[in-house]
Amino acid sequence: MVEETRSNRKVYAPVHAGLVGKSNRELKQGGIFVGLIRFAMRHVADIPHPDIKITLLAWNGKYLLKLEQGMLEQTYKVSELDLIGGDAEMRQLLDETFLASATQRFQDMRADLHAALERHDLL
Repeated sequence: MVEETRSNRKVYAPVHAGLVGKSNRELKQGGIFVGLIRFAMRHVADIPHPDIKITLLAWNGKYLLKLEQGMLEQTYKVSELDLIGGDAEMRQLLDETFLASATQRFQDMRADLHAALERHDLL
């Protein structure tokens, strides 16, 4: 295998049959699709908040908005194609209403987990 980096993405291509250096599209058009592309996850930002750890990531053509509180996590995926303004628009989603709903959802998740643990005598 040969590994080359193209714009923050690692591309793997087989060394045999003269396929080195050809793009995935060229391989697919030639009837040879090897499916060996791996996209690297990119850390975009840590967004400060007093109660929730907020991380913005980019991976595989999507923004991932990861919210963490204790042992619980919520992840929202948004296609990069849906946001003309890039990650700045992702930050706009984090308004007071969204964060209040996410905080309530964490409380509901915690209650659901606690209830399930109690039902099965795991506490």
